[in-house]
Amino acid sequence: MSGAARRDGLYTALSPRTAALFVALYCAANAAITLASGPALALDDVKLNVLTQSWRPGYLPDNPPLFEWTLILAQGVFGPTLASFVAVKYFFLTATAAFTFLALREAGAERRAAAAGALLLPLIPQIGLAYHQTLTHSAALIAATAFFWFALLRMERRRRLSDFALLGIAIGLGALSKYAVIPPMLVALAAALSRPSLRRSLLRPQLALTVAVAALMVSPHLLWLAETHGRAAALFQERFIGSAGYRFRVGEGLASAAWAIAVFFAPTLVLLFIADRQSFRSLWSNRNSLLFASAAAASVLILAAVLLLGLSNFQERYALAFLFPGFLWLIATSAKVYDAPRLFSALLVASAALSIASAGVRAVEAFSPGRPFCTSCRQHIPYLYLQRALDGKAGVEDTLVAFDDNTAGNLRRLFPNLRVISALHIENAPPARATGDCLLIWSTDISPPPAPSALDQLDQTRFERAGGPWRLRMRGEKELRSTWWTIAEIERSTPMRAALCQD
Repeated sequence: MSGAARRDGLYTALSPRTAALFVALYCAANAAITLASGPALALDDVKLNVLTQSWRPGYLPDNPPLFEWTLILAQGVFGPTLASFVAVKYFFLTATAAFTFLALREAGAERRAAAAGALLLPLIPQIGLAYHQTLTHSAALIAATAFFWFALLRMERRRRLSDFALLGIAIGLGALSKYAVIPPMLVALAAALSRPSLRRSLLRPQLALTVAVAALMVSPHLLWLAETHGRAAALFQERFIGSAGYRFRVGEGLASAAWAIAVFFAPTLVLLFIADRQSFRSLWSNRNSLLFASAAAASVLILAAVLLLGLSNFQERYALAFLFPGFLWLIATSAKVYDAPRLFSALLVASAALSIASAGVRAVEAFSPGRPFCTSCRQHIPYLYLQRALDGKAGVEDTLVAFDDNTAGNLRRLFPNLRVISALHIENAPPARATGDCLLIWSTDISPPPAPSALDQLDQTRFERAGGPWRLRMRGEKELRSTWWTIAEIERSTPMRAALCQD
């Protein structure tokens, strides 16, 4: 058998079952690399580990609570550890692959093309690269987006009551995953209403069930959001608009938005162009699709929002929900206009190569950290020293207050049965306990120290120090880094005790 025939056989041998196996292997391999770089938590994980000590309708105005709720469920099995974050992240990635397959089937792709589409998700850089390192709520967003498109495309083919309920669930989960999913969902629904077949499916009395299901799911969070007195709007202003002049903001915003759109599609488009230029030109004659219309309208919406609102910060992960239908359209249409076995076999090889390269880079980062992969590299901070110092000091009724999120999140990992508070998120402190000491812990190696007015309320003669050198030397550095913490007891009679310990 020739090499070309063997390569083309990759596609002909593909089935949903084998695709599911490869997705499982992909998730397991990346999960193992993440766990190997632990056990310390870093990035957004530290903050979320502190917030998820209790069930709430909302946590911070940055994002809705679907990721946190799922994390609490995982922590019931794995504890508040790195393993719980890994389980949640790859649960959402598995769901993304599954609903990508189902959405492509609803879009008319045959089983092997749909299965290939699920395996080609790593061609989207925001999934193949950023997903494993930085995404939290955006991991929930991409899974909810794939689910939404499966439910919406299903409506075009079926009009059962259960399909209206399913669309309501998809909208509700999307709204609870990340606020950025709401504009592209509205664009998709508007595009659907412009198509006669979907308009006939949607504009029925049963649509009330869709609205009712979605409203029931999101209403607790909306009530909570109303009680935050506009903090989400203020955060949006600070994060996406800023205080610079309009022209400067628009210049930055257009550049970052154009880059996000280009990066999302570039690997897939380049590979399709290389595979067959004639078929590549034929792609664009198949634009009569809800998927294409939604992705095109969403791209215009991104650029219009930058111009109208003066958005200066549009990061790549924000494009996921906007542009995902474009990826589905490329896969579904390519299966029709290309020689499918030859094309998808080549794309699968490219996706596998990129996945292996990405895993290799992450493995290097795990075992030989440093620039250019990380600068702070806080997942390598040796919290074991802090654990040893507190093992004989902190009782089961005590409260641990950390002056930074990194220490707080890892204290909860080390002491899952204790009440842990981050001084940066006092409003989200877990319920108070009736007895026990309250210990304040900080590290000037991680964050600025407490203010002098706070230190004056502590008995500095009883401060304890804990810390030591890191296990690994950072690449390019001559000496091992070290981290030290200060541990102090907050007396009951001080204002700081009432402010920080919340008891």
